[in-house]
Amino acid sequence: MYTFDRPAEQGQAGQALAPVLKTRQRTVVSLRFGAIRCREVLRRADRAGLRSPSGLDSFVGAGLRYAYDVIAHVGIAYYLHGHTLADIQQELRQRTPTVVVPTSSLYDLCGYFLYLFGQLHVQQAQRLRAVLAREGHSVWLLDCTQEADSPAFFGILETHYGILLGCWKMATENQSEIATCLRQAVQHFGKPGRLLHDLGAAITGSCAEVLADVSDGVCHFHLARDVGEDLFRQPHEALSKRLHALKLQMRLRGQRQDQVDYLRKQLARGEGVLLLQRLLTGAPVKACWTATLGREVLLAVHFWILDYAQDGKRQGYPFDPHLLYLHRRLVRAADALQRLFCGRVSQRCLPESLRNLCVRLQEYRDDAAIVEAAAWYEQAQEVFLQLRRTLRLTSAGKTPMSESYSMAVDEQRDVSREVKGFCERWRQETASCPARAQQLHEVVLTHLERYERKLFYEGGEPLNEQCDRTTNDLERNWRGHKRRCRGRHGRAQVKKDMQVLPAEALLVGNLAIAEYVEAVVGSLAELPQRLAETASGESFASWKARQRPCQVGQLPRVVLRQQNFLDHLLQVCLPLPNST
Repeated sequence: MYTFDRPAEQGQAGQALAPVLKTRQRTVVSLRFGAIRCREVLRRADRAGLRSPSGLDSFVGAGLRYAYDVIAHVGIAYYLHGHTLADIQQELRQRTPTVVVPTSSLYDLCGYFLYLFGQLHVQQAQRLRAVLAREGHSVWLLDCTQEADSPAFFGILETHYGILLGCWKMATENQSEIATCLRQAVQHFGKPGRLLHDLGAAITGSCAEVLADVSDGVCHFHLARDVGEDLFRQPHEALSKRLHALKLQMRLRGQRQDQVDYLRKQLARGEGVLLLQRLLTGAPVKACWTATLGREVLLAVHFWILDYAQDGKRQGYPFDPHLLYLHRRLVRAADALQRLFCGRVSQRCLPESLRNLCVRLQEYRDDAAIVEAAAWYEQAQEVFLQLRRTLRLTSAGKTPMSESYSMAVDEQRDVSREVKGFCERWRQETASCPARAQQLHEVVLTHLERYERKLFYEGGEPLNEQCDRTTNDLERNWRGHKRRCRGRHGRAQVKKDMQVLPAEALLVGNLAIAEYVEAVVGSLAELPQRLAETASGESFASWKARQRPCQVGQLPRVVLRQQNFLDHLLQVCLPLPNST
């Protein structure tokens, strides 16, 4: 039995204590002591009607069974390290003393941790603001992330330390709510030195509405992606339609299935031996062309064609135009099979299915519509590569989509001059170019002229980080949270997780940043104490009710459950004038 009686502990010897109003007992589970009995002594305070604190509130919350150290431990393990509830439960059982927490209680503790941590983040915003101000004006990366049919998460990341300053959950990306989020961020952390975001109308309009006097920049990666999508839209559609009309992929799929079934049955009967892999590895094989070997060659060509995504750099469309990669492999496969049938090998040894594949690929390669659409696509790809080389956005690293593509100030000036020269040269060449080339050049010039003044920072005030030109750091932050969601629940799709995930969950990643921990918490060991000191006017029940998913256009339940809701709805709507 542990007694919590702070006035008695802090009182001087011989000093009279206030009379005891109430004594109560409860069982509390903590990491340090395990399951213990706590005796709380409530004494009369100096003012009438008040009670002096017993000290138990710094150990465990009112009405809770689990201490703050358990809440902090579970929350960090679940949201920061991505452990499953089963793993956390097993780890707690193996501690000394043993801590037994049911799975349902662990889930509730995760929610309560976010409730407290979100308040702590807001309450310590001024201290965090002072830390950021010491390094000068910062750059804010703005971005939204969502999955299909899920709410949108809007976040603000400062680039010097990589701290996520705020995260908000909204039904969909829209200007009014994003503007509200920006106002809250400015109130807590002050104005930034520069904004960097994608080309979306909602974020762009919000920045102009709230931070019109702050230098506004656009992400180079998003700009290049938008240019590439516009460049490839027509040639991609033309090539895709013609490929679909020829039904080549469907016929190749049917042929592949038939040949796999044939080889499976032939091997099961012992009437054939697979030789191609041994031949490719240089192993000595005493055999000539057989029907089995011909079908192995056919399947090898099939699977080589299907591996067209390997030609890309894992950057996604349009940086990796996979349809163009597929076309290139189909053409190369047609040329290779044509050389095979023109070689010294007796055509009688080759299966008829391989001949059919050769004929179909040659028909595809020589199709006039395919040739025209592919040439158009290749021309658009070359224009796009010129733009990427000028912006120096060629793929880098093993995960190009996660690279920040940061650039020193001097290099940014060089790129700015190159972009201006690039535009001027294309304006002069457009008049003498063919119509299709003119169209492609106009697409690029239109985008560059629209965002020319937002590509690089030209302000007079120094920034604590001037190398950033993409929002990929924030995008990487989003992907990291989604990856942890997949690891916790084992689902490839995180739509359901994002529907119920509170926005505060994405702020927990800041605990991996030493500067944030020092400014907001002190140290991770002090996190339970900081959570205990957190107080807010909003109750946990009210906070939890706000986390329920709400679809676009859906009214809050408190409104839907009002008496005579339909009558009130008609009363409000009927006086409205008819639209013309």
